[in-house]
Amino acid sequence: MDILGPFPPAKGQLKFLLAYHCTPQSTTQETPYRMTYEADAMILVEIRETSHRRQVFNSEQNARELAADLDLVDELRDKVQIHEEACKLRASRRYNMRVRPRSF
Repeated sequence: MDILGPFPPAKGQLKFLLAYHCTPQSTTQETPYRMTYEADAMILVEIRETSHRRQVFNSEQNARELAADLDLVDELRDKVQIHEEACKLRASRRYNMRVRPRSF
């Protein structure tokens, strides 16, 4: 978690920004934490407060699922790469629609 600030007070007198690594990015549709460590992360709020994920946690099942996830890492990265390239292609098409070709 990154803490940025202080900024000038915003709506609700908020001064700091918190840049969780658990939020899916628009280009990859995956969290940076998952792309780096190949697992989902828990945010601090989930650790302090009882969340559904903590209530139903089973360590044996978690170990099996982590082993299965390791087998799927390459597929996940390939999927993310395809999605990212598609976003870049859409952005370049949008930009090129406004460009007028000229010959010199």
